[in-house]
Amino acid sequence: MKISIVFLLLTALFINTASQLLANQADDKKSVADALDRMGQAMEHKDVEALGAVLHDDLTWGHSTGATQTKEQLVAELGGAEIYEQFKFSNLAIHIYGSTAVVRCTADIRNGAPPAKPMHQGHFICLIVLVKGAHGWQIVGGQRAHVDEKAS
Repeated sequence: MKISIVFLLLTALFINTASQLLANQADDKKSVADALDRMGQAMEHKDVEALGAVLHDDLTWGHSTGATQTKEQLVAELGGAEIYEQFKFSNLAIHIYGSTAVVRCTADIRNGAPPAKPMHQGHFICLIVLVKGAHGWQIVGGQRAHVDEKAS
């Protein structure tokens, strides 16, 4: 009888702990998606302060051209002549590993710096890494590759 009671109590504790972990992970996934949305909104609205808040100080942002930027470079670009008419992430596949999130997604970006750099549209696949710290989820790394519409 005592063994049955102990077994039931342990089972209840396990179920409660597992459901709490799943709830926490769902909250983290939503927070990660929100961070990506904040980045897109900051880019579209030339909000340098908001962009700086969502990017980690150790950011490495890789472009489909092979160029990379630091946080300072990406924020400076946004504060300059570069215009982002569209910067949207979609099809998010978010995986949480403790305080690290890995996101596979697509992005549609329309940007340029007319007249020197005409506006252009791109469709990309992305791999984005975020870390959770004192400032919440922040983007620490990203790489995107241009998608050939004919191949997809």
